[in-house]
Amino acid sequence: TRCLSDWSSDVCSSDLFEKADDFLAVYNGDYDIILMDIEMPGTNGMDAAEQIRKRDAQVVIMFITNMAHYAIKGYEVGALDFVLKPIQYLNFANKMDRAMQLVENRGSKPVMIQTGTGVKKIDSRDIFYVEIQNHVLRYHTKQGNFEVRGSLKNVEEELPKGLFAKCSNWCLVGLTHEIGRAHV
Repeated sequence: TRCLSDWSSDVCSSDLFEKADDFLAVYNGDYDIILMDIEMPGTNGMDAAEQIRKRDAQVVIMFITNMAHYAIKGYEVGALDFVLKPIQYLNFANKMDRAMQLVENRGSKPVMIQTGTGVKKIDSRDIFYVEIQNHVLRYHTKQGNFEVRGSLKNVEEELPKGLFAKCSNWCLVGLTHEIGRAHV
């Protein structure tokens, strides 16, 4: 826990569970990274990881253990990595940085927009919203606005599920962006 607190002091928050069963009882997919020992009272870490994977295929799982021979089995449950005890901070921090990068890139998908000057590749996370009028799509993005002919239905199918909401028949809004309030 000391390495985690040193690493995460201003990056994230964490919860500590003594037993896998306690964690499994409350887990509802709201964690980005799960650090887990393999040997725990009750349900062991491998069995817990199998149960977690049935509920959540995306969460990053890392094992902290002194049992390196479990590495192959860990990859069967989609573990990102193993941190071997005794934990060395630099090694731990590098693995956590890698895990955070995966979390940050989750949901990212490049979108190719055919503009008048060529093809523009835009990360789906950089799209604020897409609107349509008279079969002309307007992409409002961090890189600027782009207009192309097309259908909003095709754009909706192309964008990552769960990151955009159709707020009308004319507009898709990116849910990962904070929208400022207008002052009247």
